[in-house]
Amino acid sequence: MRYQLPQKKIQFNKVYSWAGQTNNNPAAAAKAIPKWYRDLARYVGNKLATDGKGNTNGTIKTCPPFLDAMMSGYVIQTEFDLYVTKNDSGHYFEWSGGENLIATHHKEQLAPEQVPNGYSDQPYKFVNLWQVKTPKGYSSLFTHPINRYDLPFLTLAGIVETDAYENIVNFPFVIKDDFEGLIPAGTPIVQVIPIKREAWLSKLGNASAKSIENARIQLRHKMFGSYKSQWWQRKDYK
Repeated sequence: MRYQLPQKKIQFNKVYSWAGQTNNNPAAAAKAIPKWYRDLARYVGNKLATDGKGNTNGTIKTCPPFLDAMMSGYVIQTEFDLYVTKNDSGHYFEWSGGENLIATHHKEQLAPEQVPNGYSDQPYKFVNLWQVKTPKGYSSLFTHPINRYDLPFLTLAGIVETDAYENIVNFPFVIKDDFEGLIPAGTPIVQVIPIKREAWLSKLGNASAKSIENARIQLRHKMFGSYKSQWWQRKDYK
């Protein structure tokens, strides 16, 4: 029997009267798995095969750590459609409802090294409609939705002590330089992962060759789903 972790509660409090009028409220990240992942075949060529040495042709859909990262914590989503156009002055945002959904930062607030190739160096921010509250001793990691490189923007990461900080946390982002088009309502803009504040000490040592070899042998006990069936632990976000 696997150990049942005690349940904690994160709370998303509506800040603006016009927020929360749609179904695009903060939600468990598991509810925002993208269509491209759901449609992805489990095996290359959509047919299970091996290389004759016990290795299968599984895609990332057979990799529990990849999906676990995408399903961790919660997502805050766009509540309304955002329509993006571009002119000589840069990107221009329009939205179908609400107010003040996008704000602009000064370019000087970012170092050039923070802007990936292919993205505009003009930073913007998503105005957050929700106050985030966590239990005492827990902060929140706010980061770009994990493994979502398909999105036309990149949200910058930060950690906030959401057990004590009462203010709204907005989300700076940069957008792909050539992007124009619709960012639909319900698009995840940030992933929120509660983290417990603890003191850690790092040490260097030597790995045990025997333990590694034993782990490799144990992994080979099963050709399919070995990691998930032997080591994986369920994470519960609702």
